[in-house]
Amino acid sequence: MLLTVIDVSGRYFFNSPLTGAPEIIQASIVGITFLQIPYVQLIDQHLAVTVIYDKLPAAIKKGIDLVGYFLGSLVFGLIVFSGWNALLQGIRVGEYDGTPASIMLPTWPVRSLIVFCSVMMIVLQIRQAVELFRKSREV
Repeated sequence: MLLTVIDVSGRYFFNSPLTGAPEIIQASIVGITFLQIPYVQLIDQHLAVTVIYDKLPAAIKKGIDLVGYFLGSLVFGLIVFSGWNALLQGIRVGEYDGTPASIMLPTWPVRSLIVFCSVMMIVLQIRQAVELFRKSREV
């Protein structure tokens, strides 16, 4: 946030933006977003519209949750599948993002976060699905 304030202030008040700020901010937003997702899953605080869900019987809620965990694991599995080769390729060729006149940032750190956090999401969702399944069998 501070980087954005400095860049915008420099751009408008001094006609001199901070060099490389857009590239750094772009990479940071993706990284920060993917770092948050597993934590939010762990504490089970994703946004949800529960107008109908709250009125359903417990068995149907559990079924919906299991389907959600399965679909979430599938989506993050596809992210890992599509991102793994791009990550390895970026490391192998030394891929950078940005413009040579401004700043060049390596792509592998953000790509690594995307893949790692997606794997964490898969693990968390499978764990939560197993816990939900065990609880439903105990009742």
